[in-house]
Amino acid sequence: MDRRMILPDLRTWQLLLCGILILSLAGCALDGLVDTPIPREPGDFDSLDLAEFVDSFFEEQLDDLDIPGAAFAFVRDGQVVMAKGYGLANIEREIAFDPETTVVRVGSVSKLIVATAVMQLVERGQLDLHVDVNRYLTTFQIGDEYNDPVTLAQLLTHSGGFDHPPYWTTTDPSEILPLEQYLAEQMPPRITPPGEVLAYSSHGYDLAAYIVEEISGVPFTEYVENNILQPLGMDQSSYLISPPHPDDMAVGYAAEGRNQVPQPIDYDPGYPSGSFASTASDMAKLMIAFLQDGCYQDTCILTAESVALMHQQQFTNHPQLPGWAYGFTEGLRNNQRMIGHGGAIRGFGTDLTLLPEYGLGYFFTFNEECYQTVACAIVSRFRSQFLDTFFPADIPALPDYESTTDLDRLTGTYRYIRYSHSEIYTWEYAHFDVEVTQSDGQLLLRGLRFVEIAPLVFQQVDGQMLMAFREDDLGNIIYMFNPDTFERID
Repeated sequence: MDRRMILPDLRTWQLLLCGILILSLAGCALDGLVDTPIPREPGDFDSLDLAEFVDSFFEEQLDDLDIPGAAFAFVRDGQVVMAKGYGLANIEREIAFDPETTVVRVGSVSKLIVATAVMQLVERGQLDLHVDVNRYLTTFQIGDEYNDPVTLAQLLTHSGGFDHPPYWTTTDPSEILPLEQYLAEQMPPRITPPGEVLAYSSHGYDLAAYIVEEISGVPFTEYVENNILQPLGMDQSSYLISPPHPDDMAVGYAAEGRNQVPQPIDYDPGYPSGSFASTASDMAKLMIAFLQDGCYQDTCILTAESVALMHQQQFTNHPQLPGWAYGFTEGLRNNQRMIGHGGAIRGFGTDLTLLPEYGLGYFFTFNEECYQTVACAIVSRFRSQFLDTFFPADIPALPDYESTTDLDRLTGTYRYIRYSHSEIYTWEYAHFDVEVTQSDGQLLLRGLRFVEIAPLVFQQVDGQMLMAFREDDLGNIIYMFNPDTFERID
């Protein structure tokens, strides 16, 4: 048996930040714009421009970040514009990455499958996004730590208020409990009132998947197969919860010195939120459905109304910051709104990003450990370089705002909320801490400078990053948002 606890033991804050932000569109390289060799209007590029950019990017970045291989797919206006593999899916057997056949693990991008299933049952009148989820649970109930109930809408926007216990996976599939039993025994307590702040929760998505299972009367994997995968023709896709594994599955690796060490297959007890496996070409079909009012070719898995709800911001920590839609996280760069999701599971990393206004999206995946190496950086590097190249924009000017805030109120130590609040040894989570300091009327965070542009809202100097603060009823600063939630701990 090999059980792995995903604890904050990363070597530097940079590695941790990239590991955290692969789940969002905030990125970890938002520090400026690259030079655009050819001036262009935003979104004005063709398939040749795209291929030249993508080929150059992956050739450079796979080598720079020590990643064995990757697969990429790009869709626009209901068509697959580009699908290509780079490097090796299996080093030992010298098997190249193929976007059509190479199966990869997509990690938390799996949550988009959960959200789609929930929205299908909402369409059919079998689920309500805004009622107490306990209404749908028959064998266990969500805790009553707060008077307000938790809803499906809050589960899908990570605003249910659940704690984050240490995340573990195992290489022994016999250890994986049935979903109902796992949730009944392991559902974490609620630490904030529902709808108060974003606190990313895989447990919340697993609970949503279990509700789909309860209401549909079939196992969640069977529901997904019949209602999402088969209609879209995603024949290479499935949930990986036990052997046998797909014949064409890529090997996940972790760089140790100059060696790439094959990683064992992890099994996740909360499988709906993180154990989906697919190919780049299959994921292209899903992206097209999300961008074409729920339809791929002649088959629709969602109504246009449901897709619009999934694209629309449903929760945010602050009105001036990106937030969450149903299943998708938001991002903003170069005046472009993105929605998408990232994922990481042992040996693999993945990103899916859509620009709905332009009817386009991309998906790529790579077979390198993302939490214990620098490989996660490829996600934000691609996003920033893609947008800076094909959607160029000037860095926004700082608004003319006269700050009256006492910056000393904001300085101190803040901790990323996604840690186990019930753990005794909270020192283990020190890597989740960031220091906010001030100098010359500006706030400093991770070496970046910020100035106030609205009450308790700050913009990066010579950059695009935003952060905001929240105070309690007594005027005490309790949260910093960047845009994820950081609790004040000093």
